[in-house]
Amino acid sequence: MKTETTTADTSIYHKNLQPVVYILGDVSGRVESAVYAMLNLQPQIDKLVPTTGTKVQTYLTEQPPTTETYAIKWDGEWQVTYEVFRDLGIAFAVVLVLIYALVVGGFQSFVITSTPPLTHPLSYPQNLMEPIHISYFSDVLCVWAYIAQIRLDELQTNFQDKIAIAPHFVPVFGDAREKLENRWRDKGGFQGYSDHVHAVVKKFDHITVHPDIWTDVIPPSSSSCHLFLHAIQLLEMKGIVPKAEKVFEKATWAFREAFFNKTGECF
Repeated sequence: MKTETTTADTSIYHKNLQPVVYILGDVSGRVESAVYAMLNLQPQIDKLVPTTGTKVQTYLTEQPPTTETYAIKWDGEWQVTYEVFRDLGIAFAVVLVLIYALVVGGFQSFVITSTPPLTHPLSYPQNLMEPIHISYFSDVLCVWAYIAQIRLDELQTNFQDKIAIAPHFVPVFGDAREKLENRWRDKGGFQGYSDHVHAVVKKFDHITVHPDIWTDVIPPSSSSCHLFLHAIQLLEMKGIVPKAEKVFEKATWAFREAFFNKTGECF
């Protein structure tokens, strides 16, 4: 057995029936992305001058059209990245067109879709948007509803016919005496709840309550007031009482004022 040193034939590669020489590079670790390596190598490639005297052409997305001159085609991971982002971009553009078509169909107008988004959904043109319906549940004896009334007034003042508030009453104090006697028995009973209401009201500057709230006059239930107010609602719905006079709103506030500031004159 003897050894002999010789030169082996190199492999001949073809791609799409054209001769090609593969130059491989691994950029994992510090660089990671093939794009950075391509940007760093491109100035060095531009300095290459082959024997033909022509500049080496580089191709990013397509194969060189001829083999008469030297050319470089960036392939591998770069080609995969290009194709993925190309296909995703086309898909995203199609989705935008479909969204535009849906918006045009929904608003029946090309104007709203061609203008920048407005700062607030309630600022859209009135003829292109129905009023936003708000269901508001409260109890006339609830101090939090008494406090929140100013916010409802602000909504109606700022947005007017762009919103439609539908008041509803729930019997939180349907049996006020039983509720407070049982749930506040270990917290001072009615006096304890009265102190609680005063502590809550002190956090807000726009309202006041009577010093003897929930101690001097203790209404048995809020249900009778709710029924009375609901009757006014029905009269307004049937047109017997004009809604423009805001009788329901005035009556609701009058009940709350009577209880919280006048120790329940209407109860």
